[in-house]
Amino acid sequence: QKTIGNSGWASRTIVESVAVSTPRDAGSLTMKSSGAGNSGSGVGNRVFSATSQEWSVNGYSLPYLFGMWGVQLKHDPVFIKIDIESYECSLVPSFYDWFREEAVLPTIFVSFHPQIEPCTRSQMEKVLEVFKLFEQVTCKDDKEVLDITPDTTFDEFEEMLDNANCLTNKDNSDFVLSGRSESCQVN
Repeated sequence: QKTIGNSGWASRTIVESVAVSTPRDAGSLTMKSSGAGNSGSGVGNRVFSATSQEWSVNGYSLPYLFGMWGVQLKHDPVFIKIDIESYECSLVPSFYDWFREEAVLPTIFVSFHPQIEPCTRSQMEKVLEVFKLFEQVTCKDDKEVLDITPDTTFDEFEEMLDNANCLTNKDNSDFVLSGRSESCQVN
């Protein structure tokens, strides 16, 4: 809180003791970690560190939390950072129904964690559908632009990821999604 207070963000920052979850997983979630609050804690089947502690936390979908906070994508510039120790394979696909109806999309920085638990093919197919909604998707510290279009097939997507060396290890598993794809505009 000291850092937030000194940054000028204090009046615009809300700290909630909750977890962001998929709509399907909303409710009481079990967090796992070697120690509460360390950077390797998560709600997925596997977490980065050896699990020695578990505790319950309330999970809410991001659209629900945004509604509770009064955040509107079309009026408020929104940046979302997702670094949730392999649960992103479930969370990112859950954004599709929400985002496809929004005229303005947030900028998202998402870290995938294939070294903990890689996404299944089904999950990655759904991740691609979310990525298609954005004007630009980059990986590798924003250095590699992935040429994703509404017509991109899953095989083409896999080839892009392989060629750009994305999702091969922790250092190459970060993506930035920005802008709404012009071909996916909402009226």
